[in-house]
Amino acid sequence: MQLEYSTEKTLLRFEYVTGQKIAHIDAAYIELARRVHGPWQIAGRYETITLDPDDQVSPVAVSLLDHDEWVIGLNYWLNPAAVIKLAYHEIDGNLLVHPDLDEITEIVQAEGLETDSRLISLGVQFSF
Repeated sequence: MQLEYSTEKTLLRFEYVTGQKIAHIDAAYIELARRVHGPWQIAGRYETITLDPDDQVSPVAVSLLDHDEWVIGLNYWLNPAAVIKLAYHEIDGNLLVHPDLDEITEIVQAEGLETDSRLISLGVQFSF
């Protein structure tokens, strides 16, 4: 399911996906952005993904099945098709943020996986 509301100043998006392949998956995000002054825009997003595998999972690997992320951003629109984005991310879970797969077993056995991550991103996005 996907919903979007968009005006010149406000953007609201929501998407939800569920399905079954190797595991049952539930994923969703909600995004809100608002133009505050000229080309400046404040944005926020929450996203979540949960995998529920058919097989039992070791308790030490449970964080590899979840992803919860909060993002706050400041955008500067160069024109309607190009934007500079600065964002701060708070992430809980290791589904999308984890060490190299060949190192996970060693890290879990030695000290365990850190489940909280923080990220600052800066980029340019083009649409056409």
